[in-house]
Amino acid sequence: MSTNPWEQVNIDDLMSVGAHFGHKRQSWNPKMSSYIYGINKRNNMHIINLAKSMFMWKRALKKIVDVSSKSGRILFVGTKPQAAQLVKEAAVYCGQHYVNVRWPSGILTNWSTIASAIRKFVANEKLLQEATKEGTYTKKELLMLERKNKKTEKLFGGVKNMGGLPNLIFVIDTKKESIAIKEAQKFGIPVVAIVDTNSDPEGITYPVPGNDDSIRAIKYYCSLVSSAVLGGIELDLKGNAKTDGKSSDNRNRDNKDNRNRDGKGRRDFKARDRDPRGEGKGRSDDKTEKVTRRTYTKNSSAVENNKENKDSK
Repeated sequence: MSTNPWEQVNIDDLMSVGAHFGHKRQSWNPKMSSYIYGINKRNNMHIINLAKSMFMWKRALKKIVDVSSKSGRILFVGTKPQAAQLVKEAAVYCGQHYVNVRWPSGILTNWSTIASAIRKFVANEKLLQEATKEGTYTKKELLMLERKNKKTEKLFGGVKNMGGLPNLIFVIDTKKESIAIKEAQKFGIPVVAIVDTNSDPEGITYPVPGNDDSIRAIKYYCSLVSSAVLGGIELDLKGNAKTDGKSSDNRNRDNKDNRNRDGKGRRDFKARDRDPRGEGKGRSDDKTEKVTRRTYTKNSSAVENNKENKDSK
């Protein structure tokens, strides 16, 4: 992986995965006109401008790196059949969170209720593990618990370790995930989304024009985002290592200073400022010698002036 994940994006890769194929002319959204390169006359299909999509990808990936470098949570959202498994794999690979079956309405706007449901789900999981070992529950009770857990696992399995609202959402197919985008907009959560020619790019913080139906394209998008997340985590770890190194240096300096202090908190000049000749003179002795010389010269000049005044009289 390169040091900058956004450098991985290029037009050749986007074209090879079919990211330039849009929808048919009849189903297009006029708001996407600035991202459309032209029309394929053979099948009356729009072609997406990959030069613009590459620029938008780089901008979006920089934001993802920035969020993950500050230990931010990133939520992958893709519930359509082509994207569900790929979104889950990408999120698990980079240690982030996902929703891939159905967007549970209120997952952002009503997080406190969702969090309590997740806590119950985790408690039920522990119960199941203990019950299978000890054999305290009957077969029917165990089956009921398993069925409950399977339902909640489908809905909240990808967000059970999230621990709070996400700092960024990555969405595939904005038309299908419109509720997720609206909820993110309410809380001001930035959204990175793949927008096809039939999508509405308004309200999306980082729209990326591209084909959102091709499995190869979705796989490529997920790999870009997961590598950007890992790049940000790497930067975060490097930053923590530097701060740890600085703090240890400061500790060593403080320890040295404490060693060179006596019991009353004063500096011990014997250890630090000993004369290399072995005479035992320190900086404090040199200073006192200079002071005495100055006072001696002042006193001698004053005595001589007094004598001269007496002689003149």
